Amino acid sequence: MSARVNEGCELFVASLEKAQAELEWVANRLEGEFSTRYRAGKVNPYSLLSRIHGIQRELPSLISECNEVMEAKREYVDALKGQLQENSGLIEKLSSLASLEVDEKRKQARAVFEDGLNDFDNVMNKYHLRVGNKE
Repeated sequence: MSARVNEGCELFVASLEKAQAELEWVANRLEGEFSTRYRAGKVNPYSLLSRIHGIQRELPSLISECNEVMEAKREYVDALKGQLQENSGLIEKLSSLASLEVDEKRKQARAVFEDGLNDFDNVMNKYHLRVGNKE
């Protein structure tokens, strides 16, 4: 019985190897045909497929790099936000100690800054939702 199993396995492996060789032959034939048929500025389906496969191989590393950049950006903006809010608080404190009023331009600048931070937070949240849904 063991001999029959070994023989069956060998036949199966041989048929797989034959199928692999036939597929490689077909792929080479198609590549050659597409190369001759789609020369002069026409879109070559084989080269497009090759590019798509290359992009699919690179995509995980690009996603990883993008996540690292987004996290670094988040850390940078959080640090910047903290520093600017601290500086703003100090300016307001010094202004009140010196009995100076905070002018309208200063209030507008602070509002623009806070709107920008809120917009950034919204973008980051949307990004994390999209990435979280795909993982």
